Amino acid sequence: EFERAFIEQMKCLQVGDPLDEATQVGPLASREALRKLEAQIDISVSAGARVLLGGCRVGHRGFYYAPTVLTELVPSASTYNEEFFGPVAVLFCAQDIDEAIRLANDTPFGLGASVWTNDELQCARLAREIEAGTVVVNGLVASDARFPFGGVKRSGYGRELGVYGLREFVNLKTVHIQDWCSPETMEAAGASTCASPVLAETEQRPVRRVSASFECIINNTASGRSAE
Repeated sequence: EFERAFIEQMKCLQVGDPLDEATQVGPLASREALRKLEAQIDISVSAGARVLLGGCRVGHRGFYYAPTVLTELVPSASTYNEEFFGPVAVLFCAQDIDEAIRLANDTPFGLGASVWTNDELQCARLAREIEAGTVVVNGLVASDARFPFGGVKRSGYGRELGVYGLREFVNLKTVHIQDWCSPETMEAAGASTCASPVLAETEQRPVRRVSASFECIINNTASGRSAE
């Protein structure tokens, strides 16, 4: 039932000029990108995948490719762990939530995942166990300036946006002084006294005009006292 409904919705997508407001699917970026996508479809079909919709170019001008739906793509196919940079959807059938999680995580990538469910317990488990930098429930994956955005596994490291994104633009500096040196100790050693002794601090220096908060960690190893 889901498969039929999904294919019907894919059929309704309007392919055309990206400057036309009615267009929903535009062309690929280059001829090379189009050829690569065609090769991926051919490899998938040769390995046993079935094309339920599309699987071909659109027209004779431009780099247009029809909205395509594949199914039965086997793990032995080289395209099983590849991204299709085009209007291609691959359907997998899971018998239960355990298999759904296994299929979702059976990839070297992990930028974003979209989960659709009305079951609160399933929602909590899927959000917790799916290996992705972002999990969106009952919605499409999209970045939001208020929240950190980034991937796991081969989808990169670090985060942009949000507070964590701002911290990517600062340099962290740590100064660690092992022993507390009092003025009396300095005088006894024949050295000049410290007018303003510094214990230790961790400092973030802003880069590219990005404001940063400052954290100070004080550690007195001689007396065993510490403050943060």
